[in-house]
Amino acid sequence: MSGLIESVRAEFDAGCMASGSLNRRGCSASLEGVPKRHLVIDLDKPSSPLSGDEMRCDYLLFAEERDEEDWFVPLELKKGRLRPSKVVSQLQAGARAAIEAVGSRSVNFVPVVASGGRNHRADLTKLKEAKVRFGDRPKTVRVMRCGGRLVDVLKRGNR
Repeated sequence: MSGLIESVRAEFDAGCMASGSLNRRGCSASLEGVPKRHLVIDLDKPSSPLSGDEMRCDYLLFAEERDEEDWFVPLELKKGRLRPSKVVSQLQAGARAAIEAVGSRSVNFVPVVASGGRNHRADLTKLKEAKVRFGDRPKTVRVMRCGGRLVDVLKRGNR
């Protein structure tokens, strides 16, 4: 294994680590199928490295796959209407919060938003064209429906 999970544990306070399902304000993302060696950081917990008044996404997911690359996913869950610029800013803040934990490791970086609201096509298009940077690696935001399996977006996000 690459040691990603151990590095993340050392970088983040144990009080902001989450277990179980990922839920926010009526929207969820399923961890079914995500590699067994994973760790979720809840950026809304009091021990989060980001203060309450800072922009942030809901969760950071780190995962190790045997004999494959590791994953890093900043995740935002939105039940209502998406505002593309705000979502991108939230995901970007999550990416910045994880830079030291990931270090120079090669990871599959996939910024994701799960949406359950009725959104204008123009907003979805804008969001799907938006880029979030992780170091020098810009990646397109992936959009999934609330309640969907996160692993389906991760595999698609690697292409």
